[in-house]
Amino acid sequence: MRVRKRLFHFWVSLLLLALSLGGGIRLAQAAEQEDSPYQPVLYENSKFFHMSAPVSWLTITISKGDKLLATVTTYGEDRRSTWGYQTYLDTSLFHKGDIITFQIYDPTQEKTYTVPVEVQPTSSTKTTPPTKLTTIKEKDTQIRGEIRGDVLYGLKSLVTITRDDETVAQGITNVNDDDSQFFNIPLAEGVSLQEGDQLAFTAETPGFLPSDSIEATVHASDYSPEDEEAVNQDVTWLQETMSYMEYVPPRVDLPTAGMNGTTITWWSSKPDVIAPTGEIPPPEKDEESVTLKATITKGNASKAVEFQAIVRKQKDSTPPVTTLKLCEKCAPSAQGWFNQSVSFTLSAIDDQSGVKQTEYQLTKKKWERYKKAVSVKKEGIYQIQYRSTDLAGNGEEPQKFELKIDRTAPKLDVSVNKSKLWPVNHELVPIQVKLKYHDSLSGLHSVELVSITSNEADMNPDDIQGADYGTEDTSFLLRAERTGSGKKNAPRIYSITYVAKDAAGNETKKVVQVTVPKK
Repeated sequence: MRVRKRLFHFWVSLLLLALSLGGGIRLAQAAEQEDSPYQPVLYENSKFFHMSAPVSWLTITISKGDKLLATVTTYGEDRRSTWGYQTYLDTSLFHKGDIITFQIYDPTQEKTYTVPVEVQPTSSTKTTPPTKLTTIKEKDTQIRGEIRGDVLYGLKSLVTITRDDETVAQGITNVNDDDSQFFNIPLAEGVSLQEGDQLAFTAETPGFLPSDSIEATVHASDYSPEDEEAVNQDVTWLQETMSYMEYVPPRVDLPTAGMNGTTITWWSSKPDVIAPTGEIPPPEKDEESVTLKATITKGNASKAVEFQAIVRKQKDSTPPVTTLKLCEKCAPSAQGWFNQSVSFTLSAIDDQSGVKQTEYQLTKKKWERYKKAVSVKKEGIYQIQYRSTDLAGNGEEPQKFELKIDRTAPKLDVSVNKSKLWPVNHELVPIQVKLKYHDSLSGLHSVELVSITSNEADMNPDDIQGADYGTEDTSFLLRAERTGSGKKNAPRIYSITYVAKDAAGNETKKVVQVTVPKK
């Protein structure tokens, strides 16, 4: 009797809608192609559409003439008679009577259907406002509720929640088998609720006018119904929201918190098919049945409810993705060179059939199967390539990484125009340094004068002048002077130090000396 009543309400609603439009409900004639199992319906001023379909994963392209309006990809939608897809269409781009083209790709048939759809007028009937809300508390990050009404059978609605005319949450309801819709909408980023806040709720269903607004008050965080009542309410909520369970990889959303502060834990009869956390590994069979049991608890009250779920194998046409990671201590120079041996690891992920193998190539001679970390010790420039394939036979396009290793320090020769300063006349003498350097692999990065020192600790600082340290300075002044300190009649020795670095960070240090001999 209940099913007949629902069908009666549904057809009465359609009749009322037809009368309100004056000409009846007109599905686009062009969309009624004999070879197309899909019949989209689009209404003016609606950001999403409805469509009956025999499969639950599709790629849909929506356009008006040459202008693309939206592209929608669906994965594992619950199989109802009708869906609403939230596409955020720009409603200013189409109007009543326009012809909108839907191109629908069905992967199960590997076929694309082109369906022209005429934009339908909006009914004068209003959408039913939310009729049941959970207790809203200041610590909540999601708002849950329900909408009931005959015109809602098999449809979805857009629920908007505002506070002082500011939108704090917005989302699409779940479709149910009867005249009810449920929503579980997260708050917008940066929004938090405070005790005493007044929230306004409105709902909008494509083809109907927006609903009237209803209000709700935010309660303190410790407010809650009695534990037993909370558990009973959340058992009902869970049964209604998860009454039809058919999934494909990689996961299913199994709620861990109820609408009334309860906690929900899950058990799976086949955890290798659906894990209690909701992960779905790539299935081995085309179809697998699983029993899921949810235990709803609050305080000392607890109840369990079981659900039957079906996992179907999804056709895998996407190749895996491989990532190359260098060892933690392998840090290149600013120019991208390494001055030590380098090791790397490869890891691949595939969300559907799973990874079969990973290969790499150090040279262009051959591909090698990856098993463990690869160490490269020899100097040179390597054009490393790597790729993976999955169990469905999808192959990844080779990725590339350039590895440059230079472990040899550059060559550096240093000489001066005067190795002895004579006579000892206390005068400053110009010194000219001649540098010769070379690096055959990464190339020379810099040559710097790093220091000029003397073996006489009490030397006057003015005895060294004009030296520009940290640069490739080769001209400066040294004084022909001795203090006479230290070993009797020992010469003064100026030590001039240069350092050469290549692009890989290898260094060579050379010291040349200038002597002020004893008298």
